[in-house]
Amino acid sequence: MKKTSSIMYLLGRIFEILEIVVSVFGIFIGFVAATRSEEIYQKIVESGASTDITGPAQVKEVGLGMLVTCILAIVIGIVVLTLLARAKNAVEEGKPARKLHIAMIVFGLCTNLFILLGGAFALGASEAVQANPPEEPEQPKQE
Repeated sequence: MKKTSSIMYLLGRIFEILEIVVSVFGIFIGFVAATRSEEIYQKIVESGASTDITGPAQVKEVGLGMLVTCILAIVIGIVVLTLLARAKNAVEEGKPARKLHIAMIVFGLCTNLFILLGGAFALGASEAVQANPPEEPEQPKQE
């Protein structure tokens, strides 16, 4: 379970990095939509696309919404990546970090499945170690 948890946390890290990259592109698109709303609205009208957007003000609102959402996604992604690194280190070193793994399960519910699975496997691995602690080798008696 320890190895599985480590792999799931690695996959979660990869997808979190991809989420941050996509969010950066979303910020760029939102910024363009917010600053050039009239031009974008004209392009929508010229293309003949049937949309619910009825004016440049709505294009600007959509752009600002994208900006706020993507900035929030980047902040959450950075927090998750930081906690993910700590959780993965705790798993690899065999440290009991129950609260951290529970936090990763919660963040996994909000962000991606691999983080959720990594947290669940890490909790399972830590429970197994607590139930059956490794035996220490006997020390030879010195006289």
